[in-house]
Amino acid sequence: MTDHHHEDFQKKSRKQKTSRHSKKLRIFCIFTEHLCAATQLLQLYHCEQAICESVLFLFNALFLLSSPQPPKLFPMRDTSLMNLWRNQNFDALLFDCDGTLADTMPAHYRAWLTVCEAHGMTFDEDRFYALGGRPTRDIVATLAAEFGVTLNLEEAVIIKEQSFLLQLDSIQPIDPVVDVVNRSRGKIPMAVATGGTREVCTRILEHIGIADAFSALVASEDVVRHKPDPDVFLEAAKRVGARPKHCVVWEDSDLGIEAARRAGMAWVDVRPFHSPTRVSKRL
Repeated sequence: MTDHHHEDFQKKSRKQKTSRHSKKLRIFCIFTEHLCAATQLLQLYHCEQAICESVLFLFNALFLLSSPQPPKLFPMRDTSLMNLWRNQNFDALLFDCDGTLADTMPAHYRAWLTVCEAHGMTFDEDRFYALGGRPTRDIVATLAAEFGVTLNLEEAVIIKEQSFLLQLDSIQPIDPVVDVVNRSRGKIPMAVATGGTREVCTRILEHIGIADAFSALVASEDVVRHKPDPDVFLEAAKRVGARPKHCVVWEDSDLGIEAARRAGMAWVDVRPFHSPTRVSKRL
């Protein structure tokens, strides 16, 4: 090997070594940050989710630190843990209902299939989740227009909601989120801000046993504009006497998170905590 080639080899080797050290330092800092956040969350809410996430982050850090190209056995997930443990710095907690507090989305989709099949319409499950947060009436109107179907909107809404309520006994709470509600009772104002109707939302909250935990409920009939517009969250903050920028929103949909962002609020995406069962099979 010539001196020139040897010098190039040494430079390349030093550069790779520096890159590896830098990568390891970044990984260590990320791991430390999330472990501290998980510890804080555990102290605040005694939430098992904090322990699970800490273990996942630990394994990821160990794999990444030990190999430049580790196997992806433990997927890193953006769980917003730093936002979770900082809840004590907020004026109020605002919760979506369907898919956030209660595992209702599969039942809602089955109810939608009842309405759509009766009118010769189809409703893809992925699109159903993408429209999470929109009021039932708006979705019925959108589907009817797309399929050129003439129907009685109010009647279709009633049929859909009744079909959902027939499944109410099978609805389960989303435990990590409900645990936060129960741990926060009497410590910080809380409200529900939903795209659903007041009647259905109240029935859901009563069924999972947390209706009395909230000092306000803002439903679809309480605002003119709906998610992704921020009105439902702004109204909820107003009703509990909280400043919007000092509220944190718990949500399970992109539209809901966008509404929180437009309201100037922090948010927690609960989807890493809970994945609803699919009704239709993916190809």
